[in-house]
Amino acid sequence: RGMLRMQGSLAYQMQQAKRFIDQYPGEIAFDATGGGLQVQQVAAASGINMSGFTLTAALKAQMIIAWVGAISRGEAKIPVTEEVLIAEHRAFDYHRTEAGHIQYKAPEGKNDDCVISSALANWMRVLGAGTRVWQPGMDLGIRSFGVG
Repeated sequence: RGMLRMQGSLAYQMQQAKRFIDQYPGEIAFDATGGGLQVQQVAAASGINMSGFTLTAALKAQMIIAWVGAISRGEAKIPVTEEVLIAEHRAFDYHRTEAGHIQYKAPEGKNDDCVISSALANWMRVLGAGTRVWQPGMDLGIRSFGVG
């Protein structure tokens, strides 16, 4: 499994995706929030196996909890050589909204692309590489943990 931050024009992103699939055969999972439908359509027309996930607050929370759990159990590691990945993970935080909900995100002016990509890759692992589609309320055996 691997991770790729795809930026640039859609054509360039598809070139990156093709090279990525050559290196890491399988399925690419991506954050489809926003312009994801167009990415999915172009990928399908190009023969690139991609699954887009629209990240609702509930799904993002489940993914982040699962990702932190995987790290704490030693099921996943963040390579010490990946400075951007480490910096984004260190900056990533949560806060409670006025309505009492927990919101996970990068601080203002910071990126969380690598954190979300890592969490999404882990989510695909938890789901069995796309063999099941997550639905709200589905119990994946992921339990929340205390944060302080």
